[in-house]
Amino acid sequence: MKRTIGPAFLVAGTAIGAGVLALPLTLSKLGVLPLIILAITIWLTMHYCSLIYLELNLRAGKGLPLGALGKEFGSQSSYVVGTICTMLLTYSLLSAYLYGGTSIIKIFCEAILGNEINSINILNVFGVIIFSIMLFYTKFVELTNRFLFVSLMVAFITLIVGLVLRVDISNVPLIEAQVNDVSSWTIAIPVMFTSFAFHVICHTLTDYCDKNPKILKNACFYGSLIALIVYIIWTLSVIITIHNTSPEAYNEVVNGQVEVGRLIQILTQSTGFNYVRNFCWLISILAIVTSIFGVGLGLIDLIKDLLKDKFKEAPLKKHIFSVITAFAPPFFVAAVIPKAFINILAFAGMVVVILKIILPLWVLRKSNERNNGKVFFPIVNNSFLKTLFFLIGILIIGCEIYNFA
Repeated sequence: MKRTIGPAFLVAGTAIGAGVLALPLTLSKLGVLPLIILAITIWLTMHYCSLIYLELNLRAGKGLPLGALGKEFGSQSSYVVGTICTMLLTYSLLSAYLYGGTSIIKIFCEAILGNEINSINILNVFGVIIFSIMLFYTKFVELTNRFLFVSLMVAFITLIVGLVLRVDISNVPLIEAQVNDVSSWTIAIPVMFTSFAFHVICHTLTDYCDKNPKILKNACFYGSLIALIVYIIWTLSVIITIHNTSPEAYNEVVNGQVEVGRLIQILTQSTGFNYVRNFCWLISILAIVTSIFGVGLGLIDLIKDLLKDKFKEAPLKKHIFSVITAFAPPFFVAAVIPKAFINILAFAGMVVVILKIILPLWVLRKSNERNNGKVFFPIVNNSFLKTLFFLIGILIIGCEIYNFA
């Protein structure tokens, strides 16, 4: 179990981003019971998809990103689609995280100092710190992530305790009237789905865990389970707290009239604890940094795979070049055209479905046609589950199309 802790924290840290603050705004329209059912359903879907990723990596005998797995098992089209989609998504996420982290640090520092601070200066410092850490190899990044993730959990638990002190569990909004509104589900389902997008790190974990099936399975299971528990406890705590202490504000939240900043203000006023605001900012920045580590490691390894025929005699140069290639474009986007990633991320739900469900199922099929060896996780070949989760993927794409219409 001890060998599972670090990898599990990487999975959890990659999954849990600053978007956790927006979950109550999205899921409050459903009510407590539908919220919990949806979260567990999406978690099971994503855990099953992670087993497909791990199965394919173990069959390949090495950690490979999805596109390279397609090529490994004879599907050149999967290689092209998988590589393009993975790079599009990871570069977009890193741009969003760098810009989001800069914004949070700026607001926090200005609140403390009382003076306006230039965003570019903060981005430069933030970017240099992240870049310097990522220059080290996976072990150091994993240990740093472990420390920050523990800090994130301590801050999270402290905040939850403060919220729970104001909760009356006898007065819980079990089901909201908006649960019958199609738009409530078409927004909630993709948001919940993308909240478990930790698979970008699976190929990195495969090599880091010495291709040990048990450790890999446990890391993805417990890491994603931590994310599930955090999402549910946090969302329920916020919803119930506001519902009990400020009915008017709760109606604003349910009706979609509240942004993240306003939500933090409502929580601070509802609890009467001034520390809530600072802890929300702290949780946000820690969640962003741990997500950067996970997504960054996955992208760096993908770039190294693309460069496998270069720098053969200079692994250090290859690593440094890969880190620069991974972080220079998102840093440029965050600094020069910060709004560009928003338009790209609008399609993230569909990109994630392709990367996490549809394409892995296709590559698994190609692998089964050629595989005469050991099956590491037999459940991935269950016909019922493959059909079920494929249909869930189509449902999510349908939700995104409905939202764009």
